[in-house]
Amino acid sequence: MKKSAIAIAVIGDEILNGTTRDDNSYWLTQRLVEIGAEVGIVVVLPDDMDVLERRLRELCREYSAVITTGGIGPTHDDLTREAVARACRRPLALNADAEAMIAASHKGELTEVRRRMAMLPEGCELIGNTQTGAPGFHVDNIYVFPGIPGLLHEMFEQVAENFRGSVFHKDSIEVSVGESRFADVLEEAQKKWPDVSIGSYPKLDNWAWVEVRIRSRDLEKLKECCSWLRPRLKEVEEKNKPSRED
Repeated sequence: MKKSAIAIAVIGDEILNGTTRDDNSYWLTQRLVEIGAEVGIVVVLPDDMDVLERRLRELCREYSAVITTGGIGPTHDDLTREAVARACRRPLALNADAEAMIAASHKGELTEVRRRMAMLPEGCELIGNTQTGAPGFHVDNIYVFPGIPGLLHEMFEQVAENFRGSVFHKDSIEVSVGESRFADVLEEAQKKWPDVSIGSYPKLDNWAWVEVRIRSRDLEKLKECCSWLRPRLKEVEEKNKPSRED
């Protein structure tokens, strides 16, 4: 059975060799959570056909959808189109609509290099690109986008509704002692409300303190959990002075 969450695959050696910063997965994760989707994994993959084919096929099996960014340009190291075709076991074919989009964006001058960007997995659905003309696409449960952030942001909105789910409700509690003082309280709360996500995020200023973040699709369970946690965490604060040793 597939997980209900979404996988994000950032593709490109430039991410792995440190010459380009990956902002796309951060943006996608925020946008997906904003519309009620859940991200299960983020991976960075190299420009290696065998690795791409294998990992994309695995992600397709394990997650409800896979979103890729990068590797759909016209150069020799743009492997995503073929890797996705292989992962989905579909042939690459010249997509007439994509070809027309690319030609229109270049005043009808469609070179063989530009035509490569219209070689897409057979049966895919196009995701339009008003800025450069070269489309992304959707095939099976894979959504393929370019790596340029400005293009990704615009193009994702065309399919954003496909990922919409019930919203997450959120709350947070600041605790002015280190998390080792109240880890048992959080553990007990998590057992009581297994469907509520409870995260502990330590900070260090002049002393240790923690932001406890609580999240759930069920507003009533979120309220119950927070109502139970707040007095117990307050009691821990009162019993322990802030310390850098926590």
